Amino acid sequence: MSKNKSRVLIVDDNRESRKLLASIISKYTEHEVLLANSGEVVLNVIEKYQPDAVLLDIMMPGIDGYEITRILKSNPKTKEIPIIFITALNSIEDKVKGFEIGGVDYILKPFNTNDLLARLNTHIQLKGAKDELKKKNELLTDRETHLVHLIEEKTRELKEQLYTDSLTKLPNRMKLKEDIEGALYPTLILINIDNFREINSFFGNKIGDFIIFELGNRLKTVINGAVGKLYKLHADEYAVLIPEKIEKNSFKQLLNFLHDAGEEKPYVYYWQKIRVDITLGVSNDKNDIFEKADMALKYAKRKRMIYFSYDESMRIIKEYESNLQWARIIREAIEEERIISYFQPIINNKNKSIEKYEALVRLIDESGNIISPSFFLDVAKKSRQYALITKAVVQKSFSRFKDSQFELSINLSVEDILNKDTVELLKSSIKEYNLGGRLVFEILESEGIESYDEVLHFINQMKSLGCKIAIDDFGSGYSNFEYILRLAVNYIKIDASLIKNVDKDKDAQIIVATIVGFSKKLGIQTIAESVHSKKVYEKVGELGVDYSQGFHLGEPNADISVSSTLTA
Repeated sequence: MSKNKSRVLIVDDNRESRKLLASIISKYTEHEVLLANSGEVVLNVIEKYQPDAVLLDIMMPGIDGYEITRILKSNPKTKEIPIIFITALNSIEDKVKGFEIGGVDYILKPFNTNDLLARLNTHIQLKGAKDELKKKNELLTDRETHLVHLIEEKTRELKEQLYTDSLTKLPNRMKLKEDIEGALYPTLILINIDNFREINSFFGNKIGDFIIFELGNRLKTVINGAVGKLYKLHADEYAVLIPEKIEKNSFKQLLNFLHDAGEEKPYVYYWQKIRVDITLGVSNDKNDIFEKADMALKYAKRKRMIYFSYDESMRIIKEYESNLQWARIIREAIEEERIISYFQPIINNKNKSIEKYEALVRLIDESGNIISPSFFLDVAKKSRQYALITKAVVQKSFSRFKDSQFELSINLSVEDILNKDTVELLKSSIKEYNLGGRLVFEILESEGIESYDEVLHFINQMKSLGCKIAIDDFGSGYSNFEYILRLAVNYIKIDASLIKNVDKDKDAQIIVATIVGFSKKLGIQTIAESVHSKKVYEKVGELGVDYSQGFHLGEPNADISVSSTLTA
């Protein structure tokens, strides 16, 4: 792995979350991506590769994100690496704790892709400027003083970018948070477009950006000369901060002015007139002010009110809201059979034909949106609904593939393997659908180490029914060849961290070639994951990898291809 490009380390125990972040960063940036699935792995990865930024989940077994941060910040060699928390924890206590122990940013799941990339790139640039300044200070001469000034100026510019929204040039959420801390009696107004998703879907992103920008201009006309200050937050949301006490009638008048400015007149894009609905949420409690204003905003939306101010009686509603909401969504999706399987093709690199598919779970929400498992699987495990999701995937996938000629791969966690009911379901379903000769179970190489005997027993049971075994994400964790040998697997799936830059990364090529050579000698076939471009596809074939899977060859889809031959 070369150091010509910036490196981003993604730390998350959820495989789907790691894959989603890695896919976004690989697709839209030139950064190299490193992956770690636990706190124990992080320290070794950082010592070896020295990343330029860390995207860090907080809730992980063993060493959690906070403890990882404390360890890194206490080490002179790693304390300057910017740590960006990316988590579903939304309380102000968690956010404050994250910044107090050394985090530079705090991004909530689910995130906005453009916002995530902008903040990540800014922190990497800022670190680069600091690193350059440090190097220059070590070799500083009188003739180089002017260079130091240039670097300092660049650092100031980058810091300014960190506090400014790229689209509207207004101060952003980070600046708002700083200003709230400095206010004695702050009042926060959140302003949100109710129908922005529909506008964006119908008219496209270009007009969506126009609507956001134009709303900002309209709000400015109200705020100019008033006591408040306007900020642009994530997606379609603005905020107004009033740093001091304001008379009640004047404040109500301001709220009405803001609302009328936002939606009284249609937005005109060339000849197209677009109506926009907005809602306001208010809080004047400095403690958890963001959270409370957001609660008020959501309440106003549900009740179809123009605005609503936070009431202390709403506190109990918020408690556990996120997990409870997802638990309900999952329960209803299971009951209404809205847990579905998507299938991604796996290509034979020699004959260019589709020979296998991997089943991937998805949830359809009440609005018909397709939800990635990274948003609901953890809650499903905590709410004891995970086994029901596995059951739905098994039944729907097996039924779909019973009459096809393709091989089917199913992902299993150690929870599935240790669940007797799930194992019995698998055994009876394999016999019912006669899939034994075409079924592959994918197991993460880092899972089941502590339960080796149970995992081996499961594998032996499945092999007796004609099934095959694949080790998933090989190269992202332990990479223990002895463990692979003892499990007698049929496939090794080479992790995306090794594949994504294999067309130009010499180190990755050597590692992949080693895995391929080792596998061929043992009669194990190899599959390259996350093949995202033609060049990467050609390189993995050149290195002798047997199969390829990734967006370049086929995105996950609810149906399977009628044709079994690759045409792209």
